Parts: sequence; structure tokens; C-alpha cells
Amino acid sequence: FLLKFLDDQSFENIKKSVEAGNFSELTMYVHTMKGVAGNLGLQNLLDILSPMMNSLRNGKTDNIEEYLDNLSVQYDAICSVIQKLK
Repeated sequence: FLLKFLDDQSFENIKKSVEAGNFSELTMYVHTMKGVAGNLGLQNLLDILSPMMNSLRNGKTDNIEEYLDNLSVQYDAICSVIQKLK
């Protein structure tokens, strides 16, 4: 199942939603990715996605770029490790 994480489009959709300023879509994609990360035990992603989700639910969007930057670093690192498992 971990290898299928590489095919999940949630991260790309999160980036597109941030760029477009579409916070309703962003909330949906963050929620989806949070669920996937939780099911796979990817704690580094959960540590970012959980507070990101809380911020979105509370209408606080001024820190979304910071969350995305941190998420990008962790996402790339996890994908790199998973790629080595192939």
C-alpha cells in the first residue's frame, strides 16, 4: 500500500488549491491527504496536516504558505524513501 502513495494526487491538488486561493477545495484535499497519511502511519506528514486542517477549519489562512512549504519538504523526503523500496 505504501507504494500506492506515490500515485495519490492529494499533494498536487493541495498545491494547485493554494495557488488558486481555493480554500474550500484545499480543505478537502488536506483532509484526504491527512487520512491517507494516517492510514499509512506517515507521522511526519500528519504533524503538518493536522494543524493545517485545524487552521483551515477555523478560517485562518494566513499561514497556509508556511504549512505548504513544510509539507513539501516532508512529502519529498517520504517519496524519496518510498521510491527506494521499488
